[in-house]
Amino acid sequence: MDALPASHLEKEWIARCRFLRGLPEEKALTYLRSMRKAWDELLDHYRPVAVFSEAIDSYVISTLENSCSAKSVPFFGLVTSFINGYCRVTRYGEIGTARNPSANEVAAGYELLTDIDYQPAFLAQRSQHRKVVFKAWMKNWARFFYCSGKMILPKNRERNHIVGAFHTSRSNLHLWPRLDIDDEDWIQKLESSSLSSVFVPLQFVPEATIDYWSEDVNLIMQDDVLVDFIGMRAKQLQFVVKEHPNAQGLRLPRLYDRLKKIENVVLVPTTTPVQQVMRHIDSILTWTGTVGFQGALQGKPVFNFCKAYYVEGRFFKVIDVSETVEAMRAHIERVSSQTISKDEQLRLIAYTLSGLVPGALRFGHQFSKPTKDEETRYRDIGAEIMKIERTGP
Repeated sequence: MDALPASHLEKEWIARCRFLRGLPEEKALTYLRSMRKAWDELLDHYRPVAVFSEAIDSYVISTLENSCSAKSVPFFGLVTSFINGYCRVTRYGEIGTARNPSANEVAAGYELLTDIDYQPAFLAQRSQHRKVVFKAWMKNWARFFYCSGKMILPKNRERNHIVGAFHTSRSNLHLWPRLDIDDEDWIQKLESSSLSSVFVPLQFVPEATIDYWSEDVNLIMQDDVLVDFIGMRAKQLQFVVKEHPNAQGLRLPRLYDRLKKIENVVLVPTTTPVQQVMRHIDSILTWTGTVGFQGALQGKPVFNFCKAYYVEGRFFKVIDVSETVEAMRAHIERVSSQTISKDEQLRLIAYTLSGLVPGALRFGHQFSKPTKDEETRYRDIGAEIMKIERTGP
């Protein structure tokens, strides 16, 4: 490839891709430019009327979307939704394909999402938590050894899937999974504190929602950003941290140790239902996590580090790392002074549903032929998306 210096866009692509940012810039540029050239050639050869893909989560799909944009080929990134039975069309996490959900659909969404036992289908079952933790830890080690063995052959050292999986698994290696990360007396600690509390549900790693959905590229290093943000405000606010149910066993345990060293930080047991935590906290802080929506639906003030696809209305405030404690307290007091009404709840649900398409997706690491039911469902999803794009909401 040519020796042109990296453009601003190429530097951002490298920074956001968890594989490329671990490579020397020259090598990362070679991967990046080679992939973009390959997509250009494929699109010129096949001339598709549209491209459907998983939502952007690596330089491979970033360059595909960029190539589609340059050639005026519609690109649709698909991702599962926290509302069971729906998927979402997006590129970089923004609210994408828009439609007008019916009153009956919004009412059904209300019944579903206000059920105290509701849980998104992609979350691990609480009763199987220890099994999930060990499975995540063992799978990461197995992936590391498998990819290490594959890379003995020179031809595999240039295969993106193998090299990318090797670097990602290596970055998450730890000797033994940590089970004792929480404070068993977290409720008592919160009740004895006079400070306003901020609930911080950790997001899954590695994941596109952090790497690609944050407008500010400086926010993608979740651990460092979070520890610094909390550390500078912990004398004046009580922080309540809860691990993502699918991330314990995969995330490096040192984050828990760093958080425990900060005063006024409480770690909630991972298996604690979010609805139970909500009863004891005053506000929520997240990047794009769905707990932000769940909290707003209960009338809780929410702080987002970026404009998540569900952010709409008085409950949300998009902030950056310079947000003052005074401004956070003011938002908490302003939102909490007025109880959420059912009409507000319905509007929140309607806004979020407007960016979703009916139909469930199945994403996996293996290529397999879909069943007849799945094939029909995927065709229906595609037809719905194309209909909305042609006619508008």
